[in-house]
Amino acid sequence: MSGNSNKDNPNIDLVSGKYVSELANNNQRVEVFDKLKAIVDEVQARHQAPKPGHYLGCLLDTVKRDVDYLDGLYGQESKFFSDIVSEHGKSKVTKNSVIYECRVHIPELTGMLPWPSQVTINAAKSDPAEAAAETNDAKQRAKEYPDKVARAFPEMMKLLLYPKFYFFDPDAGAPPPGRMCVVKFSDSMPTKGLGVYVETLSEAWIEIVSDDLA
Repeated sequence: MSGNSNKDNPNIDLVSGKYVSELANNNQRVEVFDKLKAIVDEVQARHQAPKPGHYLGCLLDTVKRDVDYLDGLYGQESKFFSDIVSEHGKSKVTKNSVIYECRVHIPELTGMLPWPSQVTINAAKSDPAEAAAETNDAKQRAKEYPDKVARAFPEMMKLLLYPKFYFFDPDAGAPPPGRMCVVKFSDSMPTKGLGVYVETLSEAWIEIVSDDLA
């Protein structure tokens, strides 16, 4: 047996001294949620401890909503609506205001949920006509699109199991999926299924967590 042999972790070179962690280790036995937890732990170590009631998570999906949509669900006079629009100091909304609905994975709360395939979902969101605007395969893309939607349906059902957090800031754009984020729950709602989106962090997770591990 050679001096750098490592039967349990064959992808780790003990002689050259590679850093051994769940994040760096390319061992396929590590589940997707183990990888996510490792990422969250490393990101959290680089930031100040979260405030009480704040959670570090992974932003899975962002959907644009209008004020009427939220008004119909919660009412503009509710404390929850007020918590959303006042989080970033912009307490006034208009008919044309945009509020973003964000689905977030929080390891300590949603680690038991099935992981949605982002690749499958994104394929169904792509308009085949727009995607083929500068190519000659528009008919083929249109033909394949119904199958993409069908494959995405169960993945969307998984995504809808994750809690949603609302973000309102007219001076900022949509929170980008694939990034780490900070969220909090509102004491006005008796559930851990709804909350307020606090902050997008610079760190990304989507490049590290391979979709084929889902």
